[in-house]
Amino acid sequence: YTLSLHDALPIYEKASAFSFPPQANPEGLVQIAQHLTPELVLQPRFMRHGNGARRVTEAIVCADDPGAYARKYSRYTGYGCDGAAGRFEVRFGASSRVTVVAPDQVTSVVPGGTAPAVPSLVGLTVQVADLDQAARLLKHNEVPYRLTGDRLTVSAADACGAAVRFEAPSLSAACDRPGSRL
Repeated sequence: YTLSLHDALPIYEKASAFSFPPQANPEGLVQIAQHLTPELVLQPRFMRHGNGARRVTEAIVCADDPGAYARKYSRYTGYGCDGAAGRFEVRFGASSRVTVVAPDQVTSVVPGGTAPAVPSLVGLTVQVADLDQAARLLKHNEVPYRLTGDRLTVSAADACGAAVRFEAPSLSAACDRPGSRL
């Protein structure tokens, strides 16, 4: 992809990426990437989204053995995991996490959600600047959503196979505290 700092000479962004073998991750393609030229990619003009998205705060995976999957992600990242009773988390500092749930726990995390397969990626959570702004854009684009508590949820059927949950910054911050409920 060609970018430029000041719309003058083209400069190519650089990244380092690592892909895990597909057979090791039947739930989906798992990759790790690092921008080597963040000044090119993370410019404000590229970071604005009509829905006010600021960051992905959570990936939600369904697996028959959530503890085993959480430990796998823990090994991949070097971050610890914790949980019990069919629900585990791997937290990446205070900003994001992978939540792994058993099939019978999917609806406790994604209202109305189901797992299309086990294992699978069943949802993502996106922090937005303003929940009302995100709702207006979804409505304008005729994307069905449900308001549950302090989150908007677009079902997997309406979001290309994995539910998308939108949450306000205050909710994300509350979820970043140890022992908090999602």
